Amino acid sequence: MKKYHYSSYGNNVIPFDTHQSPASIKPIYQNKELNKWNYLLEKRTSESPKQQEQLLSKYKNSLNKKRLIRVWEKNRAQVNIAPMLPAIIEKVIYQNVYVDTIELICTCYHEDFDLPLTEITLYSWLKQLHSIAEKMDKEWDMVYWQEMIDFLKQCKKAELLDLKQLSSDKQK
Repeated sequence: MKKYHYSSYGNNVIPFDTHQSPASIKPIYQNKELNKWNYLLEKRTSESPKQQEQLLSKYKNSLNKKRLIRVWEKNRAQVNIAPMLPAIIEKVIYQNVYVDTIELICTCYHEDFDLPLTEITLYSWLKQLHSIAEKMDKEWDMVYWQEMIDFLKQCKKAELLDLKQLSSDKQK
């Protein structure tokens, strides 16, 4: 069976025979030493079942996280529409949603960790929540956590994300 690929240079048609494909590339690039090291690293860094159960139960029983999900569910339509609007309105929408969610995000973060709230720890914590939701097969929670990560990145670009001020407010 022949497939035709159109060239980006004019209307030339290049026939491509799918049955005469070259040998598989995978065995060429597989490095047994690399696979051994990946296996050891995965084995070493994998969480123990007890720790996984603690994370899952903490996620299931957290009322603040459920509340944060509901608040995000309410505000996500505005955030999804904001990039299509003028820049001034977009920034106002981001400010309003940021004010609605940031205190609850900080509360949920400090519920899980005693570490100071920094940009790196915040993103890694949200990624951890995303992976926990994935393990629990909560598809909408996964979507919401990923959208919150993207939203906070947008807030960082709009210079709204000020974690130093948040940490100083928590200490007072």
